[in-house]
This record gives sequence, C-alpha cells and structure tokens, in this order.
Amino acid sequence: MKKLIEKYGLEVFGSGGGHIHFAQFIEETPHSQKYWLINPWVDADEDWLNELPTHEDQICLFGFQDWSEDPSNEISFKAPLSEGLERMKTIFEEVKK
Repeated sequence: MKKLIEKYGLEVFGSGGGHIHFAQFIEETPHSQKYWLINPWVDADEDWLNELPTHEDQICLFGFQDWSEDPSNEISFKAPLSEGLERMKTIFEEVKK
C-alpha cells in the first residue's frame, strides 16, 4: 500500500463516520477542497469497501465532489486503480478548460 501512495501521490483520508479512503487532492484553498476519493468496489455487493485499495489491478470506485460548488456536481466511475487514476487526470483537465 505504501508503494501505491508514493507512486501515485495518494493520501489516506478519513471522511467521517469511520470511513477511510485513498484521496487525491486536486485543489485546496481557504474556502474549498476539491478531491477524489477512491475505494475498492465489490460487484457482488454493488458497493464500495470501507478499506484501502491494495493493488493496481483492483477494481475501485472513484468519486469526485466539489463541495465549494453545487454538492450535486458529482463525478464517479469504476475502473482498475491504475487506469482510474489516469482517467481522473483526464477528467480534471477537461473540467478545467
């Protein structure tokens, strides 16, 4: 797990209520935080696991919400960890345009 954190610039993040995620912060200002939350996905349960991904090929749920804007502006998708991290970058670059 430490290798994933270092390789991809991820952070361990607790979002409250005992939930834990990998996070990648996109932008932080005194008035807002923009970040992606990442957790393993289990198809059989159709839900994310409250644990951290452990390998690059693990299917994960990626979720982004900009709490400084309309909270309904959410982006989420499922992908293997390594592919999803690349897709996050592409999505964020498109949003910035």
